[in-house]
Amino acid sequence: MTTFAFVLMPAFGHVNPSLAMASELVRRGHRVSYFVSEQFRAAVLATGAEFVGYADDFSDSIVGAQWKPEPGKTPPFGRLFGMLAERADRLAEPLQDYLSTLDPDLVVYESMGLWGKLAVTGRDVKSAAISPSYVMGRNSPAANMMRARLQQSGEPFIDPVRLAAVATKYGVTIDDSMEFFTREAPLTIVSMPAEFHPDRESLDDSVQFVGPSLDDRGGHLELGGDQVLFISLGTVFNQQEEFFRTCMKAFADAGPVVLAHGSKLSADDFPDAPDNFTLASHVPQLQVLERSRVFITHGGMNSTQEAIANGVPMVVVPQMMEQEMTARRVAELGLGVHVPPEEATAERLAEAVSIVDTPAYRDRVAAMRAASLAAGGAARAADLLLQAATS
Repeated sequence: MTTFAFVLMPAFGHVNPSLAMASELVRRGHRVSYFVSEQFRAAVLATGAEFVGYADDFSDSIVGAQWKPEPGKTPPFGRLFGMLAERADRLAEPLQDYLSTLDPDLVVYESMGLWGKLAVTGRDVKSAAISPSYVMGRNSPAANMMRARLQQSGEPFIDPVRLAAVATKYGVTIDDSMEFFTREAPLTIVSMPAEFHPDRESLDDSVQFVGPSLDDRGGHLELGGDQVLFISLGTVFNQQEEFFRTCMKAFADAGPVVLAHGSKLSADDFPDAPDNFTLASHVPQLQVLERSRVFITHGGMNSTQEAIANGVPMVVVPQMMEQEMTARRVAELGLGVHVPPEEATAERLAEAVSIVDTPAYRDRVAAMRAASLAAGGAARAADLLLQAATS
């Protein structure tokens, strides 16, 4: 039996891609343990893995770290990476105690999880990274876009003094914060097909594309017999009451519509919702996508890959920088249309849906779906993790 320690960022878009991998490893008779925040206890235990939790409000507080500059406030990058540094500081002792007690054969950390990366750097411990989105290698599109945004804003990637102080707690010295974040892991498993990544040719064999590792997170929503138009802005940047009202104006006569408005809003906020709209705070997304003709999405990587896996064309209205990259990539590959938030009028959204709700777009999504399935998913990810742990 091989023991795996999963040390991940406490956010749905970062934990969810790992759950099917953990389930597969447990099914094969291996021990899997998670070090992540309490809100993921039920989801982790459902995989058969062990759970060590801590209190954290990351998924809620990250809303305040949107990529939009706000006068008088710390710039967006500084806010987000300041949050990562604060958590790395707070988790240093419990994380190191956890790893020393568990003594895992492989530490599996998430590419943006600063504390996991610090915990394995410079140590004689086998490790691998999971990337739920673009691989941020030294010259990757993600890193290059981040550098460009930093140059425009004049802000640091992360406060170097604070990062150095946090690193000291882990026994690590960091000379260049950008280099540290873009340093390649011995193995990086990416939850998308290689065909979707914009610069896969520049990445070596340490980066392995397995496609989405889909995990049925349960739940059921009663749907009629027709295909639906599905609208969701994910779990973080979803406090968009005006946007949802715009969607209601655009699609009041468009057949059945399912709108997931998140936990910060309720159906009571939309007393005049059209009769063809089904409103819910959260929905079983995989089930709804199986019945969707078009998905209006924020372009989170999980949502994007789940749409591809179900053959659903997209209208992407990005809410932050990474999602903007995804919106552009979806449009470039002909899998959907990119609608910048400032252009998301009722007329523009209705036009975008009519463009992608066609055989040509469905055919291109179907081709990407085939590539996604061929990448291997959770089973191949488990193979790679076992090889890394035992080689």
